[in-house]
This record gives sequence, structure tokens and C-alpha cells, in this order.
Amino acid sequence: MLKLKYIVLTMLFFIPLQLFAQNGSVARIEYINGISGEVLVTHTNGEIEDAFIGMEVPLESSIETKNATVELRLDPNGTILKLDSNTLFVLNSIQGRRGEEETSMTLLRGRLRTIAAKAGIFNKYTVRTPSAVCGIRGTEILNIVSPGENAIICKSGSVEVTNTVDTADTLLIGANQRVDTSSMVGFQALTLTPEQINQVFNSMPFENLSPMSVPGHAEEVALADPTGETTAQDETTQDEPTQDQEEPAVAAPAQDETAVQDDAEEDQNNSSRQPATVPTPTDSEEDSESDGPSALEDWFSNYMGFELGAVNIDGVTYSKVIAQPNFETDKLSLGLYLPIIYNGNMMDPNDWYKPEGNSEWSFGSDQDEVLDIISDFTSDLILKIKYLEYGDQLWDPFYIKAGNLDSMTLGHGSLIQNYSNYTNFPAERLVGVNLGLNVKNFRVETLVDDAKDPSLAGLRLQYGTEGLSAGIASVVDLYPGDDISVSIPGDPYLMGLSLDMEFLKINTDLFKLIAYADVSTVLPIFRENPENSYIKWNNAFEYIYNDSTLKNYGAKAGIIGEVALLDDNLDNRYENAI
Repeated sequence: MLKLKYIVLTMLFFIPLQLFAQNGSVARIEYINGISGEVLVTHTNGEIEDAFIGMEVPLESSIETKNATVELRLDPNGTILKLDSNTLFVLNSIQGRRGEEETSMTLLRGRLRTIAAKAGIFNKYTVRTPSAVCGIRGTEILNIVSPGENAIICKSGSVEVTNTVDTADTLLIGANQRVDTSSMVGFQALTLTPEQINQVFNSMPFENLSPMSVPGHAEEVALADPTGETTAQDETTQDEPTQDQEEPAVAAPAQDETAVQDDAEEDQNNSSRQPATVPTPTDSEEDSESDGPSALEDWFSNYMGFELGAVNIDGVTYSKVIAQPNFETDKLSLGLYLPIIYNGNMMDPNDWYKPEGNSEWSFGSDQDEVLDIISDFTSDLILKIKYLEYGDQLWDPFYIKAGNLDSMTLGHGSLIQNYSNYTNFPAERLVGVNLGLNVKNFRVETLVDDAKDPSLAGLRLQYGTEGLSAGIASVVDLYPGDDISVSIPGDPYLMGLSLDMEFLKINTDLFKLIAYADVSTVLPIFRENPENSYIKWNNAFEYIYNDSTLKNYGAKAGIIGEVALLDDNLDNRYENAI
């Protein structure tokens, strides 16, 4: 009865203390692997700012990563999150803050790794994606949202997954399981091997935060460890002999040195019968070999970008084996994309997925005519190149970017800045091109989103020296509503024009600087009569100048610089829209 009273008093003390601590909960950015401008936080009022280490993320604000990764920690409960590159994430609520009953997050695009703290009996976590709601019961999961794949992978603990596409079916998956929620055909638990789990999670490691620092995670890992190296039963086996040895040690009679030595020798001889208590050298070697991925696995994961798993395409679940090796030198970067997506026998090419009916590994062998062979060979080869980059757009006399690109910019970025054709990769594999070339005092820059079927293209011409130069640029967007799935009255295309000046350019190895000013405008050109009285389709220039007033223009002036390995961009913008 007395013991029960102490338990009740302890709970009455700690429950308010925990709720008080949660009331001050925050989500803090602890680590960013990327350069300035690669991680953007959009606030609820529409304001956009660069993320920084130590930043407390406001609720309902979105975090968008480009070619960078981010690690966050929820304080004080200790949950840690990692956002992969090309990810769009929203932190909706934190349990205890503003009276919220759960910590809720939304993953709109990309990959999110969560290690949820289990300390406390009130912690609740929910992750929402476009096709699922995941109730995390602890502790480690990975969410993937990409074209053709909306997966939840559980490494330890369990996750309650509700499919929000057409139905509200719920499925509970446990450790070493995954489910794809992009369609009902694929909504079933699949058990992965330890090697497959390691491949998936090793492709997205925590670089700064320690998973073992998360409350309750070490115990969950011990329960889910597939090698059996550390299980709950092993821990019990280790603890019990310790207690048994402590009790007789108090009442045991004194022993002479010879007896102690004999006992030590006997314990050593018996060690092979008690491997959980005193491991033999053979056991230690086996443990070290099974602890973490091998050197070969690490090479495949980190350098070859090797990936195993499943993907749902058009309602059919396929297995996938993908290698994405990257090669880099001082100025050259090359990334390859080598997929085998199959349903059945991986060694049988007839079972491989053929996008739009094209066997992308045939390299013309399935064609008869010479021109068809050349065309198919070229097309299949280009599909294997994820990206190719050489040089720097601002500082090198020649630069080129080609393939599926995170960022393309024309000039100083007044018309096109950090445009990406990578959003729907790999469902759409495009051949974007961003090219620049100096010929004496002339410079030419060009940009196209997809050389095979362009919808966005731009051209810039510049003349002058590093002391003073002038440039003119033009951009056309043929289908401005396609990216947001909106039908625009009159079916217009957008034409952008800009004039720019560079007043100073310093380009040395240690110090680089450009001082510039741009003025630009964008006007719609309608293909047909929109039949709306407020839209004048017959004279597009009225959007620039009407009633003796300039309209729909923007001005930008700033400084772009690099000092050693640090780079920054400081600018001021003015806009006068329609």
C-alpha cells in the first residue's frame, strides 16, 4: 500500500512537469548540409527566408530543401528529424504547444526520416502525406513521397498507416516492414530483409545528430535488431547474473589468492557456455562483423547510390534495383541513373518495366532500321545520364549543365533563377540545358527545360568588359499553367524581357565580385480570345504601358560575391505587378 502511494505521488508530480516542459516545445534546425539559399523557410504570411542553424521553425511554416539536407530536433522531448534534398515539409503542430494534443507533420515531397522519442506516456506523432496518415508508435520510420512511390518504411517500433486514396483502410506495420500507399493494389505490408533495411536507412544517415541520444531509441533498436546481437532477452541474461553475483559476494568467506585464481580460471573456461555474459574472442569477432554495414555495403550505398525497394507504377507494385553513382572533379560533376525496375524475374528483361513502351536497356538492339537504331541508342544513353555539370555560370568563360537539374539560372536571375526540372524525377527524365560561352567581349547564355520537348526557354546576350558591360535577355514559357494544373483563360504563353548592366566584375581565385542592376518585364500573349471582359487579348503591350503609366515591371540591383569557399548574394528588388 505504501509503495502504491509513492507511485501515485510520483505520477502527480511528473505529469504536470512533463506538460509544462512540452508547453515550451520548439523545433530547432541543428544542422544544414548545403550552401546558403539551398534551404528556404516560407512563413504563413508568405515571407521567405534562408534557413540557418539554430533557427526555431514556426508552426505551419514550410521548409523546402534544394540541393541540401536538414536535421531538426524537437526540444525538450528529443525527437529528431532529417529532411533529404528536394523535400517540401510542413511542421503543423508540436504537442503541448498552443494546447495541441499531438506533434503533426506533413511531407508533401521528398524523404523524411523520423526517430521519435518514447520518453513519457503522452507523446503522439502523426505524419501526413498526399496519400496517407501515419500514426507513429515508435520509434524510427522513413517516409518517401515521389512520383509513383508513396512509401512508409518502419525500422523499429510500429506505424499505423491509413490510406487516404479513395478509401480509409488502415494497416499496422512493424519493424522491417514497408507499405506503399499510392494505390490500393500496393497497400499491403511487405517484409524487408535486414540488408534491404540497412540500404534504405544508410542512404539517409544523420550526419550531426545522434540517434542514440533520442530517449527510448536505444531500447527500441535492441528489440528490433535483426542480427540478434542485442535483444531484450540478452539484456535480461546479462543483468540477472550480475545481481546473483552481488548477493553472495557479501556473505562469502574470505578466499586465499590461489582460490581466487582458480575461480578466475574456471570462469574463463565456462565463458563459452555463457556468451551473453563473458563473450569469447570468437563471439567478439562475430559481433564486430555484424555491427553495421560492411565496407562493401557502405561503398554501394554512399558512392554508388545503390537502392533496393519497391515502387508502385500505375497500380502495379514493382521491385527496383537502382544505382546512382556520382563523379566529381574540380569543375566537372557527373551523375548517372541506372535503374532496373521489374515485376517477376530480375534477370529476365521481358519482366522489366518499359516507360512509355520503351525498353531503355536495349540501346537499339530491338530496332531494325539504321536511323531507328541510332535514335534509340542515343535516347537510351541519354536516359542514363542524370546530370552533367561543368564550370560556374557566373565566373567561368564556359559552363554547361545538362540533364535533370536542381538549379538553372539565366544572367543575374531577374527572369529565371534556380529553376528546377527535377521535381518529377524519375517519372519524368528530362534533358534540361543551361549553357554559357564567352567569345572575346561577347557572352551568350541559353536555357531550356527539356531539349526533347521544350516548354521553357531563354536567351541572354552580353557585351562589354569586366569593368562595364550590358546585357539583354528574353524568356518564353509556352505553358505557364501546366506546372500548377490550372487552365488559364485564353491559353496564353508568357514572354519575359530584361535589360541589365554590370558595373564591376572581379574574378580571382580568392575573391570574386559582381555589381549589377537589372530591369525586367513579363507580358502574356494569348493564343485565343479569353472571352473575359477584364482581359485584353488583342494588345499585350497594354500590360506594360497603359494610361501613360508603366506597369508590370521589376527592378533589381545587388552584389554577388565569393571569398575563398564562401559565397553570398545581396540584392534589393522592386516590383510593380498588373
